[in-house]
Amino acid sequence: MRDHELYGVHIPKNTFVFVKIWSIGTGRVRWTSGPSAFCSQRRGRPSLQLAMQEVPTVLPTLIQGIDWRVNRPFNMNERPGLTVSMAKDLVCILVSWLDVFQLLN
Repeated sequence: MRDHELYGVHIPKNTFVFVKIWSIGTGRVRWTSGPSAFCSQRRGRPSLQLAMQEVPTVLPTLIQGIDWRVNRPFNMNERPGLTVSMAKDLVCILVSWLDVFQLLN
């Protein structure tokens, strides 16, 4: 690692630099239409109707039709990073108590 200068700004050695990834993809330098090209209406609408139909069916099935068992004792310690994550991942074992084949016959 070494000192660096970027766009006239001095960045000392061993400095953490966080880049806002959203601004890279929507920067006016690269896209002539600017942030309006990345609105949620253009990208989010096609899947909205499917989600509105599927979620009320899938979610209750996951909650009621499956027995959720935790693999090991867990704690709520956090690991460092940009997002808050558990220090050790929570691992669940899914045990179905519904006999799917019996329901299909």
